[in-house]
Amino acid sequence: KKYHHEYKRGTHDDSRNESYWKQTKGFVSRFGRTHPVIIAVFTATTQTACADVVVQKWVEDREEIDKPRLFVFTAFGFFYLGYIQYFIWVVMFRRMFPLADAFGEMLWRDKFRSKKGVQSLCQQVLIDNFITSPLVFFPAFYITRQSIQGERNSFNSSPRVVVHDALHEYRINFWGDMKTLWQMWIACDAFVYSLPLWARVPMGQILSFAYMCIVSFMRGRVVPKGTPEVLSEDHHPLHLHNHNHPLHFHIHELPHDPLSVHVIPNQTHTSPN
Repeated sequence: KKYHHEYKRGTHDDSRNESYWKQTKGFVSRFGRTHPVIIAVFTATTQTACADVVVQKWVEDREEIDKPRLFVFTAFGFFYLGYIQYFIWVVMFRRMFPLADAFGEMLWRDKFRSKKGVQSLCQQVLIDNFITSPLVFFPAFYITRQSIQGERNSFNSSPRVVVHDALHEYRINFWGDMKTLWQMWIACDAFVYSLPLWARVPMGQILSFAYMCIVSFMRGRVVPKGTPEVLSEDHHPLHLHNHNHPLHFHIHELPHDPLSVHVIPNQTHTSPN
């Protein structure tokens, strides 16, 4: 009787936990469907700000948070990753791809049996990685950063000057930024665009936390004009920076040479034999 009672109690606890899980899942689903923009903006703003704080405190080992830089990522997360990305991923793609709604609600075992659904999924991945990211995402980030952190920012320069400086820097960093984005987001987009439309942005922001940490590390610091910031593009992703010394050390592998170290003293690039 004792073992029978314990078995019944364990079964009852399991069913109760399963009931709680179903209720929680149902609440999240209902709230997400009825308030998708609120969830999108909240998750985007929170994860982007947290990503920059993590990089500043635990990767760059800063004693104090760079507040203007944190404001850049918070503002970018709020306006772009929250509102604009919701418009692109949900509103625009829903109109461009009528099958997106039905495909997202399918069971996973049924998704890949739908040839038209998979075709629609691939088209969305290509558009996001090769059109909206280079033409909207990165320009928005560089303009936001230049407006707040740049030498010629929105407080002391005209919008035309701010946009010019931001796009000039983006043009220099273009291939390094795009390679990093493609390495992560081609696969992540394939997963995100398989979800129901209301869940796209929240799940995208969860995955985006790691990517925004990379963006914060690579592009969070604004280097004044005339200093060699562009060395991180051609030799991505392996860099060693000695911040306590005026020299910048770069390790990269040449096509026919063994591992070599290039030292840049005072912006003059010399290569030891």
